[in-house]
Amino acid sequence: MKEASWYNADYFLRGQETKKSNYTDYRWLPEATRPYAFALAGLLGMKAGASLLDYGCARGYLVRALREVGVLAFGYDPSPWAIENCDPEIRGFISQRPPGRGGFYDFVICKDVLEHLDTPALSAATEALMDCTGDRLLIVVPLGNDEGEWIRPEDAADESHQRPWTLDQWHAYLSDYRPAGASLWASYHVPGIKRASSQVPFSTGYFIIDR
Repeated sequence: MKEASWYNADYFLRGQETKKSNYTDYRWLPEATRPYAFALAGLLGMKAGASLLDYGCARGYLVRALREVGVLAFGYDPSPWAIENCDPEIRGFISQRPPGRGGFYDFVICKDVLEHLDTPALSAATEALMDCTGDRLLIVVPLGNDEGEWIRPEDAADESHQRPWTLDQWHAYLSDYRPAGASLWASYHVPGIKRASSQVPFSTGYFIIDR
C-alpha cells in the first residue's frame, strides 16, 4: 500500500504524465459532479438534512455538490495534498482524520478507494465503514476477471491499485463484515454513478449495505 503522501499533485494533476494514475488536472467539474450527486441521492434515498460521509473524498468535489442540494456532507481522505488543496467552498468539512467508532452518518459512500489498500488496511477500513454507517453504505470498486487481471485497462495503469477481484469475490468479502441483519446488494452498473461501468461492461462493482 502506498503512503498517504504518495497521493500528491503528481497523482491528481499529472497522473497520466507521471504514470501514477489516470487523472489529469483533477478539478471541480460541476457539469459532471452535480448530476453525480443527484444520482447518488436518488440511489440511496437521501433527502435534504441527511448526513453523509464521503470516505476517500480526494479534493472534496462530491462533498461540495451534495452540500449544494442540502445534504450535510463531510469527507475523509488520508492524502495531505488532497486536503490542503481541497475545494475552498468546503474547507472545514473534510479532514485527514478517519471516522471514529460509533460516529454514525446516515449515509456513507466509498468509491474507488478499497482497491488501493493492502490486507490489514482493507480490513480496518471495512470495519470503519460498517461501524460509521447508520442507514446505507455504498461501495464502488473496479473489478478484475477470473485470471486476476483488471477488466478495464485504465485500472491497470494506476500502480497503487491492488486486488483485481471479481464481483463475487468482493461480495463474499463484504458479506463477512456486514452487520447482523443488514442486507447486501450487488450490481455491475448503476446509472449516473460511474461512467466506466457502461463504457466497459462488468468492469465496476457496486455494493449497497442496508442496515
